Amino acid sequence: MRYFLGLDIGGTAVKYGIGNLSQGLIVQDSFPMQAHDLASFQALILSNVTSLIQRFPQYPISATGVGTPGTIELTSGLLQGVNPNLKFWLGKNPVCVLPEAMQVGACCDNDANLMTLAEAQGYSGVVMGLTVGTGIGTGLALDGRIYRGAHGYAMELGHISLERGGKPCKCGLQGCLESYSSVTGILSSAGMVNSVYSDLSLSELIAQSHTTPALAEIIDHARSYLVQALQIATLVLDPAQIILGGGAMDAGLYDAAQVAQELHLSLGQHPHRPELFKARRGNSAGLMGAILMAEQRFADKAE
Repeated sequence: MRYFLGLDIGGTAVKYGIGNLSQGLIVQDSFPMQAHDLASFQALILSNVTSLIQRFPQYPISATGVGTPGTIELTSGLLQGVNPNLKFWLGKNPVCVLPEAMQVGACCDNDANLMTLAEAQGYSGVVMGLTVGTGIGTGLALDGRIYRGAHGYAMELGHISLERGGKPCKCGLQGCLESYSSVTGILSSAGMVNSVYSDLSLSELIAQSHTTPALAEIIDHARSYLVQALQIATLVLDPAQIILGGGAMDAGLYDAAQVAQELHLSLGQHPHRPELFKARRGNSAGLMGAILMAEQRFADKAE
């Protein structure tokens, strides 16, 4: 049996674990993201990964997959674009955080792509995944493999402009889906109503929205933008399934059944209604996707 190491690197925490397609996620752990430069980040990875491997010698690692926010250029493998929580990582290949001995058998991809890869297992055809958290990420799986486009920049649904001259986005555009429907976007909108709302945690925001009409309206407005973006994606891509994941979905920001109902209504006489549901693997989907990516890339080469 072959085993693969996965890392899912986020702005606040790093999840890592061992698994494979047949057995799933066997062991997993996480540590807070406290590094502010590449050297200290590499030290954190080395310490935690080494400890995991030493604790579970019965699962020898054949290869490693790394998931990260941001866009990875297909030819060079370098991390591109805006990545505010990991600025020291821009312009580098994400596998550089691994111990040198592990870099040869390693691969990397965007975290939303990997969530989609994990959730698409068991489905054939076109599967779209969307993660809702600090930002909004999107991936597309075609028959169980990630579609990356010509340069690795495909499926940036979070940065389609839905409102001309709308709220500024960190990507440099205005009116992006992410500016309205991500956690950051919703807190920004809430802060415009009352500055105290911008300091709420997501759980506090959701709880308070039940008794504060202004907050409930902001979340409803954000959901309507999400539905609009999914309508566009459905008309362009014709996915069989749409899977909503990420920390905000786990926290209950959007109800998947409600999003599905509103999406289906928005499609009018269009003959296809994609199946839409919440990610089954929850917040572990990106980690499992990193493991599956490594298995797809290196299974034939593993010993």
